[in-house]
Amino acid sequence: MKTKLTLTAAAALAAILTFAMWRPGGSEVQVTTPAPALTVDGRAVDFVITQLSADGVDAGGRRYRLSAARLVRYRDRGDGHLERPRLVFHRGGEAVRETSADHGAISADGKQIKLRGRVRVRDDG
Repeated sequence: MKTKLTLTAAAALAAILTFAMWRPGGSEVQVTTPAPALTVDGRAVDFVITQLSADGVDAGGRRYRLSAARLVRYRDRGDGHLERPRLVFHRGGEAVRETSADHGAISADGKQIKLRGRVRVRDDG
C-alpha cells in the first residue's frame, strides 16, 4: 500500500525551519524569493544595457558603430527602446555620417531603428 504525502508551501517552510532549528551545529536557513519582474511603461523587460557601444558592418560592407546611453529590450515582442542613440558610419577610419536623436525604437530583428526627438544628421561623405 502506497501513501501519498502532500505538503503546502507553509507546511514545507515550517518543516525546513524546524529541521534547521533541530540540526546540530547551526540554525542558518537561507530563503530566497525571485525578484519581481522589471517593467518599463507597463511592459516586461528582458534586459537593460547602459552605455551601449556595438560595432558592425551593414549589407553594403560599410562599418558602423551604434551607441546609446541605454537600451531596454522588451520581453513581449523582442523590440527595444534606445535613449540618446548615435549611429556613426566609417570609411577608412574616418566618420563620414553621424546620426543621433533623443530616443529611438529598435525592431525585434535589430534591422530597423526609428528615431524620435531632435534627430540630427551630419554627412561628410
